[in-house]
Amino acid sequence: MSSDLLFEVREHCARITLNRPEARNALTPPMVQELADILRQTEADAAVRCVLLSSMGTDFSVGGEFMTFRATLDQAAEQRRHA
Repeated sequence: MSSDLLFEVREHCARITLNRPEARNALTPPMVQELADILRQTEADAAVRCVLLSSMGTDFSVGGEFMTFRATLDQAAEQRRHA
């Protein structure tokens, strides 16, 4: 797990925290993949009853980090799915 996403499960609640306050919690392709992996993990865990998505800093998230997503636009669709 990267330090850009924090994850913990306590008392039946999975907490996912976006941890890039210096970038206003902009998402990168690896973060999106990791977030999807975490959500699949929590879905498979019968002990998890809710998922809380939060963030560090003053901004929840400004969306996708343009420069990192821009680099994937030149790739074929199959490559983008696995980037």
